[in-house]
Amino acid sequence: MTADYGAAAAQERHGEIVRLEETMQAGVLRARVLTTRPLDRYYHKGIISDMQWFAGDKFSRDWHIGCQGARVTGLYDVRIVGGAVDNERMVDARERVKHALRDVGRQLRPVIVHVCGLDLSAGDWAGLYGEPKRAGITVLRLGLNALDDVYAGAKRNG
Repeated sequence: MTADYGAAAAQERHGEIVRLEETMQAGVLRARVLTTRPLDRYYHKGIISDMQWFAGDKFSRDWHIGCQGARVTGLYDVRIVGGAVDNERMVDARERVKHALRDVGRQLRPVIVHVCGLDLSAGDWAGLYGEPKRAGITVLRLGLNALDDVYAGAKRNG
């Protein structure tokens, strides 16, 4: 039995980082995609540094915990009217996102949200603002540097 690597090769051509791994069956390999977010792709291609990736990843985690929107499915539990709808973890994450976006500044806020929060590419962000695609990466790097400064300052102050 052999595995089909055609899809993996196509994904590599489109910028995905793919690693071949062994399976439980002897001699059969599978392709695992390591980069699903643009932020990860930029890091694996060496476009952004470790420090920039860590800052973007921290923001991304907070964004997805605190800002992903209202619950889509209902809860099969007693509903208490007037109580807090968000749990503490979500509230804390939302506060960290608000603090980070305030401190990176008005000019860099949109690219941080676009790439780290919404998992869209920096080139797409540049296109929305009528800029060349390459400008998106440059602005993203500046935004991630500012985000790292915010997180480093928070660590020093608290």
